[in-house]
Amino acid sequence: MDDICDSVHSVQQAKRLTTELDEVLLKGGFQVKGRLSNQSLEDEIVGQEKPEMKLLRGVTQEKILGAVWNHAKDMLLFNVNPPNDITLTKRTVLSQIAPMFDPVGFAAAFLVRAKIGMQRLGQQGLEWDQGLPSATREEWIRFFQEMGDMNHVTFERSLTPVDAIALPILCIFSDASNEAFGACAYVRWRTESDTRFIAAKSRVAPLKPLTIPRLEL
Repeated sequence: MDDICDSVHSVQQAKRLTTELDEVLLKGGFQVKGRLSNQSLEDEIVGQEKPEMKLLRGVTQEKILGAVWNHAKDMLLFNVNPPNDITLTKRTVLSQIAPMFDPVGFAAAFLVRAKIGMQRLGQQGLEWDQGLPSATREEWIRFFQEMGDMNHVTFERSLTPVDAIALPILCIFSDASNEAFGACAYVRWRTESDTRFIAAKSRVAPLKPLTIPRLEL
């Protein structure tokens, strides 16, 4: 059984949700083995008197939609290990960037460079296990070196700050070039300039040339 991931507005709602989930799962013979929350639900766990069910503590990190969740700080971050001393071919380059699962688009601005680079490798007609030309190899070395900087980037998990008032404003940006196009969305609250990232998507431009206005659409 895979993990269940949900978000509610209060601890009371979280306790009620966990109780209801337990009741539904027990009817099918399933049992929750552990929970991870940014606020303590320990009272709810003890109240059910299930010693085998534990609340994960400390700085335990779980992956959520490709990003790492630090539940203690309620932040989403990356845990990337840049490759070292590998023979750069089209196959090895793809093997390094393919595992970077990022459906929300936290790293869209960075990963679009990898998509553009892979498209260029295809245009050069290189074989999968053929060594990359010197100039292309240097570009990928710099890319992998910068990959480690992603470990210093964090995002607020919650889209609603604690001091939020009134209704939020949805801000969406999109742009295109001859190489790629993309869009990103933010939510802006009426606080002291508090803006939260929602999602982003990027795509490489098709090989068949299109006008910039068409790509922007």
